[in-house]
Amino acid sequence: MQGPRASYFDRRGQRGQSVGLYIYEGKNLIDEKTSPAERAAMVLKARGIRGSNFDYVKMIYEGLGSVGINDPAVSEFWQIVKEQSARAKI
Repeated sequence: MQGPRASYFDRRGQRGQSVGLYIYEGKNLIDEKTSPAERAAMVLKARGIRGSNFDYVKMIYEGLGSVGINDPAVSEFWQIVKEQSARAKI
């Protein structure tokens, strides 16, 4: 039986910078019916070996912006994560 794996793809951004993308394939996939708010709640609870998932989502959002890529799905999700994080700190 094969375990989880991640595939890596390298693309060029609008300004010519290299943009890497990992695609996860494994048993810990999130159901596509899970709402963005529920996914954001998961992000706020989760940590990986490199830190919090909050920081990971922030890094993806800022990294795409730094190479001139505006991904509406990432931008909208980052806004939801930030709003939930701010509410949790109140």
